[in-house]
Amino acid sequence: LSGAGVLFGAGIAGADGSAVIPLDPALPQVQTLTLTAVAPNRVAVQTPVQVLPAAGPFVVLESRVDTEVLGDGDGRREAGERLETVITLKNTGGAAATDVRATLVSDDPLVMVLTGEQSFGGIAPGGSASSPAPYTLRISPQAPDGRVAALRLEITSAEGAWTQPLPMEIGAVRLVFASLSVDDGPPNGNATGWIEPGETVEVTLTLRNEGHADARNPRLIAQNTDGRAEVLVGTAG
Repeated sequence: LSGAGVLFGAGIAGADGSAVIPLDPALPQVQTLTLTAVAPNRVAVQTPVQVLPAAGPFVVLESRVDTEVLGDGDGRREAGERLETVITLKNTGGAAATDVRATLVSDDPLVMVLTGEQSFGGIAPGGSASSPAPYTLRISPQAPDGRVAALRLEITSAEGAWTQPLPMEIGAVRLVFASLSVDDGPPNGNATGWIEPGETVEVTLTLRNEGHADARNPRLIAQNTDGRAEVLVGTAG
């Protein structure tokens, strides 16, 4: 939603096609904004919509800051890590929100929320409040690279309740075969570059990490599976 060169909010539609778009800054009066809808390989659609200001409180996520407690310290959310997350909420409505609480919920079996509820107290109109202690969560070592975990923030107050989607993209190591080279030079081969019967050769395998996490101390184990060759040295790393 935008108007007069100002972006008031954005959201991602769910499976039913609907989306919740928190407005920031809040509207002091009735205003016509432009709603723009986009999707991959689709023509963008724009339409004017009339937006009413919130008479009461309306609490939304303002920011999140993740810190790795158990991880490699590179600032990325990666498989096998444990994170602490500080959440900041903002009241974009026209009245104070009292007794504000927020619960972090994971709908992904590969992300476990360890500490999921925090109390934020009261938040004045236009004001913000951060969680007094961090939320904690653990990402499974089995989480694949590029997985987007479905998290959500359930926000409640004495005046109402709101749900805020909180998707989290996960990085992981993804090693793939890149190339192979053969050294069959004398005295154990004929230097043709081919592995031939009776030769003893050195094979160099190159792997490429296409994931979004560093591969630390990788080890490669080569095995013969058909009995036609003997692996003399089969471990590298």
